[in-house]
Amino acid sequence: LGVLRLPAQGQLQEHNVVLFGACVEGDRDVVRRLHKDRAWRVRPGDVIGRRNGAILVSCGEGGVWISHLKASPKKTSLKLPATSILPSADLPTLPISPCAPLPLGARPETFQDVWTTRQDSVCYVHFDFYNGAMSTQQCRRLEQVLWAVGEDPDIKVVVLMGGYNFFSNG
Repeated sequence: LGVLRLPAQGQLQEHNVVLFGACVEGDRDVVRRLHKDRAWRVRPGDVIGRRNGAILVSCGEGGVWISHLKASPKKTSLKLPATSILPSADLPTLPISPCAPLPLGARPETFQDVWTTRQDSVCYVHFDFYNGAMSTQQCRRLEQVLWAVGEDPDIKVVVLMGGYNFFSNG
């Protein structure tokens, strides 16, 4: 259970939520820029950005992405993408910069649910969706990556990797 503060309708609001799917933001410069851009003094627990359904929460000098939330610890409360639980937040959307395939075995240094790694002429397409469940938007992002991979003449084999714990459940 955690308390998140976020801007909504010109005020900072507190929300008690249950947090899931944490990912440390590896680029501290992104977090520093977001701290400078805020009209208020950013504290740990403040929500400072969003991307693909996840929120970026300030943690001292760094940040942690939270992909899913529950509005209540009760068993009847649904676990949903964080921006579905906190939809009215006035937060900047942080795009993912397109990058070349990562070295085999590497993971992105930010919250990114679709990425590629490459070894020689083999491209590994990773899609780490929470609990293996794909939304329509996630399917579209995966499709865009697959089209881009298909256009690379140096790639001879494509391996679909799924996620760390789940390949896909749908």
